[in-house]
Amino acid sequence: MAELDNDRLQQQRFARIVRGSLIFLLAFICYDIGLQILAPKPARYLHLANLLGLLGFLTASYLVNQRGRTPQAMLLVATAMLGSCIMMALSNPFALPVILMMPILALILAMLYLEQTMARVLSVVAWLCMLLATILAYNVNLFHQAVMPSMEISDFVGLAVLAGIAFLVLNLFQSRLRNNFLKATQAQKELLQAQAVMEQQIIERTLTLSQLQQTNTEQTRLLAEVEHQRLIIRNLSVPILPIDQRTLVLPLVGSLDQQRLNDVRNQALQTISQLKARYLVLDITGVPLIDDQIALSLVRIIEALKLLGAKTILVGVRPDVAASLANGNLQLGSVTSAATLQEGLDYARTQSKALAKIA
Repeated sequence: MAELDNDRLQQQRFARIVRGSLIFLLAFICYDIGLQILAPKPARYLHLANLLGLLGFLTASYLVNQRGRTPQAMLLVATAMLGSCIMMALSNPFALPVILMMPILALILAMLYLEQTMARVLSVVAWLCMLLATILAYNVNLFHQAVMPSMEISDFVGLAVLAGIAFLVLNLFQSRLRNNFLKATQAQKELLQAQAVMEQQIIERTLTLSQLQQTNTEQTRLLAEVEHQRLIIRNLSVPILPIDQRTLVLPLVGSLDQQRLNDVRNQALQTISQLKARYLVLDITGVPLIDDQIALSLVRIIEALKLLGAKTILVGVRPDVAASLANGNLQLGSVTSAATLQEGLDYARTQSKALAKIA
């Protein structure tokens, strides 16, 4: 993705440069044609041909660049500039300082787009074009213009050496620039890959967190349901049945532990307080085993109910339970018992009627 973005950016920049150059060339060609019409000169024909050639090469490079082949398009531009350098040396040798700048400019522009090997080849070609343009400017006079002064061999050698050094430095600069660009591109690619990995990890962790939250929500819901069911089971395990406005029946079935005894006490106290009942028939016929600890808890429940003004009638006491209660050194003076549930209910009704007559 990063390489595609860089290539697209280079292509857009190159297109803007070529479009600007084409506009400038067209204006310059129109200007040159106007001059030729007003003051014809043979040298200007070669100059026009040079400009038209540049126009053709730039147009071709623009079309090549539009196909995504920017390095090849830049090579066409550099070739056009080097060819124009030779043509200008023939048509206007007195512009040699400007002419000698064209190979350097062509190389600088090409370095931004060409690979190192192709840049080195172009450097050699540009150096040769510079020397050839110098020779042509001083030694060829096609249109019998004013003659350039002769150039010493030492000056030519000096120019060649200096130009070679300049092109060598440009190549070294291009090599370092290219290496830094490749390193930066590689670093950007690795950074994008690391970013993609981090984004994927964030997505996975977000999904995991979402799943954990859903699991936690589901567990909370299940716990609430379990607690609700446990509460229902507790209420069902301690069923308090109203017989009339003053009498309640609490049948106990199954084994008794401390938790269930606490539920019996709490449920009995709450119901007696709410209904203002005066008698509670506590049926323990269905309790398989009552030890000393359970007997003590039952007596404490009876005493707690007595504090609320309710009398407890204990029914369903088996012989072994009676022996356990008697041998436990418990205070049984507050305990009223009956053999069966019916006897207990009859006793509660009789006491209730007697209390009603007194009231």
